[in-house]
Formats: sequence, C-alpha cells, structure tokens
Amino acid sequence: MIVSSAHRYVFVEVPHTGSTAIAAELCQHHGGRPLLAKHSAYSEFWHIATPEERRYRAIVGVRNPLDSTVTDYLRYRANPRGHFTNPRLRAESGGWVRETHLERFRFVQAGHDFTDYFWRFIAANRPYYNFSLASPRPFDFVIRHETLPESFAECLRSLGLAPTRPLPRKNATPAKRADFASYYAPEIQPLAARVFGPFMAQWGYSLPDDWSVEAAPLSSRVAFAALDASVRVASSAFRVGPFNPGLLDARVRLARGTSWARQLTAGTADVGGPQLLVRNAA
Repeated sequence: MIVSSAHRYVFVEVPHTGSTAIAAELCQHHGGRPLLAKHSAYSEFWHIATPEERRYRAIVGVRNPLDSTVTDYLRYRANPRGHFTNPRLRAESGGWVRETHLERFRFVQAGHDFTDYFWRFIAANRPYYNFSLASPRPFDFVIRHETLPESFAECLRSLGLAPTRPLPRKNATPAKRADFASYYAPEIQPLAARVFGPFMAQWGYSLPDDWSVEAAPLSSRVAFAALDASVRVASSAFRVGPFNPGLLDARVRLARGTSWARQLTAGTADVGGPQLLVRNAA
C-alpha cells in the first residue's frame, strides 16, 4: 500500500493489476511511501487512519478476472524466479506462499491443462470475489489493467499531478497468449459466466463477444450480492484483508456455502454441480 500525505492519496496494491510498477512510480516520482504490507486491503488502512487520512483519495487497480485467473495458472506452470520451490517464501518461514498455493502448483506441474485447473480450483469457489478490494467506502479512482499506462496517467492528472514518463512494465506473465479468453474451452464457458459474471458486472467488464453464453444467472448474482454486502459490513468493523488467516478460512466457508442461494433461486435446475463433481473425480 502506498500513501502520500503531500498529495492526499492512498493506493491499494491489488495483486496482478500492475500494482508493483505503479507503486514504484508513485514512490519515486509522486511523493508516495509504503505503509502496512504490500497487498494490504484499504480496510486495513481505514482502521489505522486519522479522520483526515480517511478523506484521502482512494485508488485501486482492477483486472478482468478471466484474465487474472489465466495469469495465476501460468505462474504455477512457469514457477517464475522459483517462487513455489523456495522454502524461504513458505508461509511457515514468514513468506507469502501458502499450502493452497502449493496445492495448485503441484497440480499444474503434474501436467494438468487450464481446463483441469479451472474445474479443480475455480469452479468450486463461486461466486468469484477479490478480497483485496475489501473496503468500507467506494474508491475514488480505478486503474484498469487493460489500459494500464493510459489509466495510470489519467489517475495522476485527477490528483493534479503530471506523469513524468510512460509507466515501466514489471512482473510480466511468462509465455502468455495475447487472448486470455482462448484458454476457456466451450465446455467451461457457461460455468465461467456463473463464477465471474457478477464480479465482472460490478467492475464494468463483460463476457467475450464470441462466447455463446448468457450473463450470470440470478442465483449467482444473489450469492455475490450477499457476499459483497457481508464483506463491506465486516470491513467497516474489522481490518479485513486478503491475507488475514481468519478471513482465509471464512472466505472458503463463504464460497462453499453459497449453494443455498443457488438452490433457493434455481432449485434442481442448477446444472453446474454434477458436472463439477464428475470432472473433479477424474
């Protein structure tokens, strides 16, 4: 997280949104300084901020979850800089690599393709929710990863600052095809719409034009709305962040507990579950 008292802003470093490059640029050229952990949520800042600091302009980066999910898969496949095989980066050694990361890493390293990865790890945790965006108040500016240099420059201008240079590129995903949507086979596109659709709608994204699927069904939208409301209330009362151990347990329970909402609105017509069980058993 980057804060500037001189320019009255706080930037939330959401993983895989270009946050490393933005944070470096803010610190080097625009009066920023690191505060809390790198990927702390805005909620964590809110609970230590003074009334005046709470009025700082809150800036966050977002990325299409269809894209970021492919990025995650490719990182597990490429193991950049040996992150997932470095014992010093393990959580028990004070690092960021948790057992959930290692489980996915081992699965991908065993030769499973993206479709297998989606069925095994993504489809079960619906609806998709990014806890790095937990906040008790709306953000003042959203930097979109899809138009990162232009969006960052526009953000600076909104703060009354002038860009000093084009935003440098950092931490590029290795061996990634340009069209992330091509990783989603037709068989998983309907479920991807269920999983990601409500989040995408909230942040202004749409499904690929060439997908022959409808928007997220009511059941997914109800489940997402309930989860979103719960996180907003919690972030007002507690320091909710993506790496809070208690929250990590809670997010799993919440993700797995949304079936009641799907059943409430769709009854036995919700066809995602049986397909998921069959694929995971394979």
